[in-house]
Amino acid sequence: MTERLTLPVLPLREVVLFPGVTAPIGAGRPATLRAIESALATPDKLVFAVSQRTNTDTVSPETLYTIGTVARIGQLQRGLGGVQLLLHGEGCDVHAFASTQPALAGIGSWLPTHAVIDYRLPDGDGIEALGKLRAQGWTGPAVLITAFASEELRQRADVAGFATVLAKPFADSRLIETMRQ
Repeated sequence: MTERLTLPVLPLREVVLFPGVTAPIGAGRPATLRAIESALATPDKLVFAVSQRTNTDTVSPETLYTIGTVARIGQLQRGLGGVQLLLHGEGCDVHAFASTQPALAGIGSWLPTHAVIDYRLPDGDGIEALGKLRAQGWTGPAVLITAFASEELRQRADVAGFATVLAKPFADSRLIETMRQ
């Protein structure tokens, strides 16, 4: 079952918050202040920070982008016109590739901390892809995902160095929990 997380929405003007980044944010609109107060009333102090498409005072779902970042509220200073706060983007930086070649070509410009690799790829299989990553010196944890799970595939994945095999379909929360381990 997928874990559902309901968070207050914090619209951002002319700012994009990425996972792993901390940014100072000023807020003064009443609805934004209510979202912040709602988050501060919880132990985790989380909001869904999402950028506005246009710099308007009236915010609606149509004026927001559909992708944002779960963020934790850090320091907060209250003032006459609103609040100043530090937001820290939670989560991870994700690079998605449809095949092995572009992923391996990009390794020189970025180094993944984790890898989630599908077993069936257009230009090979996930076990071969992990072997190529390992040959380039990458030592991080890897998860193999597949719609073709079998005991034989699990054994091959284990020998290749995968931490686990997740059979499709799986809940998002299961993948997230696997990556945290």
